[in-house]
Amino acid sequence: MPAQPRALLIRALESDDIAAIDTLIRDHPDLLNAPNQRPAVTAARSVATAEWLLSHGADVQAVGAWWAGGIDTNSVARDVGRFLAERGAALTPHAAAGLGLVDRLAERCPPIRL
Repeated sequence: MPAQPRALLIRALESDDIAAIDTLIRDHPDLLNAPNQRPAVTAARSVATAEWLLSHGADVQAVGAWWAGGIDTNSVARDVGRFLAERGAALTPHAAAGLGLVDRLAERCPPIRL
């Protein structure tokens, strides 16, 4: 995949430019779920853009695999991270900590009694 369309997509995602994102995804559909790359939906700056990407085929499971180790999760907008977790992206303790979503793990785990 050429680097230029990927760079243009990242720029469009960072500026929340749906029209540019739409054009790039239409012209380069492989950008949406590019293998061995940060999932495009994790670069969305708004829930509306993340929702648009998911509705156009972004893979929420790829998100969980990408952020599983917690690396670079601070680059995901907090509301987008919460939205993706709600939509089914797997949430590990590392990712939850990096995204500020530790409360999500607490909801899944029963309290520890000593």
